[in-house]
This record gives sequence, structure tokens and C-alpha cells, in this order.
Amino acid sequence: MKKNFCFITIVSVLFSLFFFSTLAGKSLADTDRCERIEIEDSLFTFGDSSAQTPVYTGESRDFVYTAKKEMVVTSIEFSSVLASHGGLFQIELFHNDTDEAIASWNHYVSSAIFETYTHSVNMNLKLSPLDKLTYKISGITGPSPIMGSITGESLGKMYTSPCYQEQDEFYGLSVWAEIGKDIKTLWREGGRSETDGGDRVVWGYFYACPDDVDWGSVNNPDIFVKIWFDRTGRTDVNFFHVSVPDISVYSEYDTFNKTLREDGTATTSTRYIRHCYEEGYSYSDEREEDGNPPVGYLAGGNPVGRPVPSDNTLRIGAVINTVEKGPIEAIFREGGKGETFGGHDVIWGYFYAAGVNWASMNNPELFVKLWYDVSGRIDVNFFHVSVPEIEVYSDFPDDNTYDQNGTTILNNRYIRHEY
Repeated sequence: MKKNFCFITIVSVLFSLFFFSTLAGKSLADTDRCERIEIEDSLFTFGDSSAQTPVYTGESRDFVYTAKKEMVVTSIEFSSVLASHGGLFQIELFHNDTDEAIASWNHYVSSAIFETYTHSVNMNLKLSPLDKLTYKISGITGPSPIMGSITGESLGKMYTSPCYQEQDEFYGLSVWAEIGKDIKTLWREGGRSETDGGDRVVWGYFYACPDDVDWGSVNNPDIFVKIWFDRTGRTDVNFFHVSVPDISVYSEYDTFNKTLREDGTATTSTRYIRHCYEEGYSYSDEREEDGNPPVGYLAGGNPVGRPVPSDNTLRIGAVINTVEKGPIEAIFREGGKGETFGGHDVIWGYFYAAGVNWASMNNPELFVKLWYDVSGRIDVNFFHVSVPEIEVYSDFPDDNTYDQNGTTILNNRYIRHEY
């Protein structure tokens, strides 16, 4: 079978169908929009169907897959064909050289006739080229010295997802985006956290499938997403356009008796879109942005900041004006870096707060995307994803004196510095 990073397979969706809409039409969970996308198959080859590899009591057999490209893995499925006269097998999956398994299963096998055992695990794992996944089969107890055998070829497959989805006993939320008709848009979750007050945060981004466009990359976000599950029951889905093409954004909220849905189109002028779900109703709002700081707001701080990238040619910094403690310097966390096939370099990350009860490393306050154009131009893009005013600063070349600054606010979320 042809291995295609974006080959869409017919598989069961990852969203449980516990709730059904009473409205006309189908909910997202009933469509193929969120079906998984196969990104690799035949992960672990044990040999042809006639080969038999012995597994010894107290020992293990390791089979290793080496990643060929950068990818985000949301689930893995594979199968083992085992036989034994009464042995306990342990099957484990490891990433690189970590001691803690991603997943582990035990199987007692009492038949000398080979049988297939299927395993699957959901995850949020980023693989870089040459990263390794190790499939380990160990003989725990049983006949000695050979407790059993494994045969055939594992039909291991890896998948990624085009959607964010979450469901509990009260609701179901699905979020997805479309960059273009012929461009598959993939989801990468960045992290989750919960504030001291009980609010929950999930953040991540959508990016273009690398097989469809030369600028597509897991390290080139096209639209950032921050989902805020407020303690009051309100849910805000916030989209921040960080690309060039128009991007259609969608969200769907399933409750016990109906399905709510919102959509919109984010562009280079409409950089911010918010979908709000509250008390059985929903609405959407959006904001026009030109990249300039608002008039009348003074960025008077001088944060230590962070040199980016490692050659110290550019420095960025941010100050969050909190109600609780006044101005506090934000902490920068680099999310990733990469190079597009067109020769452009990308670095992305975000600033987060510390020292206040809503602060968390996985609660971004200000997204950042740095674009090093092949022409030599540098774009420093700041996206306000919080409530308080946030001052932003950049300096190029880095000489300890900021060249540009501004203040991002609720009504002016996007500021761009160009060098």
C-alpha cells in the first residue's frame, strides 16, 4: 500500500456517539470530517507469515521503528500473532530511550495455534526524523526456555487527526479548520491546564498538510486555538490567524438535546474569531486587525526578554499588566522551529504568566510566531490570547535596547513588528 502522509483511511471515528442532535442534519460526530488520517503503516516487521521468532522466558524481543519525517501521532494500532503452551507475554511500546512505556499490555497465551492480539493507544506524540518507537515483547512466565513464539508481520499503523474533540457525560465539543479545498488541515494539541479557580484550558493549532503545500509543516502553525472552559459553564473557542491564506474555522457543541454550531473565516485582516457556547445558546464574534498597536496605550516596561533564536540576533519580551500584582514579566516558551520547503524559517511559541492564580505554563497569554522570510525580512507576530493588557517588545539586532513595542488589548489583539 502506498505510504502517503495524508492518505485518508476508512476507520472508526475517535468520537463516542453518545449524544444525537435533534436538529436537522448530522452532527460532526456522524460525519467523516474527524476521521483519522493515516500517516504510516507496517511499523514493526517481524518477518513473513511463515517465519517464527522465539520468545524466551525472562527475556525480550525488541522491534524498532525509526521515523522518516516530522509528524504528530494521535493514535497507534498494531497486532501481534502469538502462540504458547501456557505463557504470559508482556507487550510494551516505548518512545526513544525513555524507561516509561507509552502503553503496556499483558496476554496469557495457552494455545499452540497462532492467534492475533490487537492493541491500540491514543496519544499526543510529536515525532522528529530518526525518533524511535520500540515494540518490546517479553516472556514473563511460562515454559522454559522457550515460552512461545511470534510470527507474521505486525500491521502497525499510525494516525493523526484533523480535529480537536472532547466529550464527557454532559457535552461534546469538536473544533476543525479548512485552509483550502485541496489542502488537508491537521490538528496538533499543545497542552492542557486548570486554574486554581477551576477554569480549564486546552490550546493547540492547525497546520497545513506537508504533502499538500510546500509551506506545510507541523512547526508552521497556520491558526492558533485556545479553548477556555469557564467555571461558570461557558465555553470560548478562540481562533488566531497566523498565516496568509483564508482559513475557515468551525466548532460544534453537542448537548443532551441539541447540537450548536458556529463557523467563520479568518483572514489577514480578520485575525481573531471567537465562538461562544453558554446555557444552550451560541454566538460568534470577530475582529479586524491591521498589526498596529492601539493608540493611547504606552508600553513603558523594559523586560529582560528572551533572545531568539540561539544566535542572539533577535530579542523578544512581554509584560502582563495584572490586576493582582500590577506589571509582571511574562515567560517565553519556545514551541518549535522548522524550515519550509521554500526556504523560509519559522519559530513559534508563547508567553505565559507566573505568580498569579490563573498562571500556568499551559495557559498561553500571548502567542508568538517568527517568520524569517527567504528574502531576508523578519516578521515578529504577537497574538493576545488573554484578558489583561500585555505589552510586547522586540529588538533586532539585539543590542539590549528594544526597537519596537506596543500594547495588545482585547480590542486590538494582533501586533506585528517587521525587520
